[in-house]
Amino acid sequence: MERKDEILDKILSVEVLDAMADWVKVVNIKGKILYANQALKDAIGYDPTGTNTDDLDDFLKLDTSETTSAIEKNEIIQKELNIGDNYYQVKCSPIYDEKMNPIAIVEVFRDVTRERVLELQLIQSNENVFHDMEITKRIQKSILPVKTKYKNIAIDYLYEATETLSGDMFDIFEIEKDTYVIYIADVAGHGIA
Repeated sequence: MERKDEILDKILSVEVLDAMADWVKVVNIKGKILYANQALKDAIGYDPTGTNTDDLDDFLKLDTSETTSAIEKNEIIQKELNIGDNYYQVKCSPIYDEKMNPIAIVEVFRDVTRERVLELQLIQSNENVFHDMEITKRIQKSILPVKTKYKNIAIDYLYEATETLSGDMFDIFEIEKDTYVIYIADVAGHGIA
């Protein structure tokens, strides 16, 4: 009769992996698939267990040099793959026997499409904001007063925003003969709007 711990170990070793949403496969050092979890089977429509990785659909093949590297260097290899319209974070972790001889590799495919799409949208939004700010900066500079001379008053200035844009604005103009108006506007802490 098996001990309770041994039974629990057997259940956890398979049922936990089958319950995962990530795709999981275990491949021996010769490239034969020893295990595929239920999520992977559902995704590809069949059980690839017992086949060689070379016989799998292209999108499930990993570069064997990476698998070999993970085993030889005793390290986890992590990369991102684009599979169809989805992005997957793939981790390859070596498995060793009790004598620390490499026997297999666990490959976990996590769908990170949502995160990548949001990241790409954020990058695009930031590029759009930067572009809009550059246009606004040019408009802002165009409404500054002309560096000129009003009779005996020379107008010169250095106007530099601490960031792309500034809330500071000024102008000078003649309202009647020998009467000039200079105004300075300072908008602070209100954002671009």
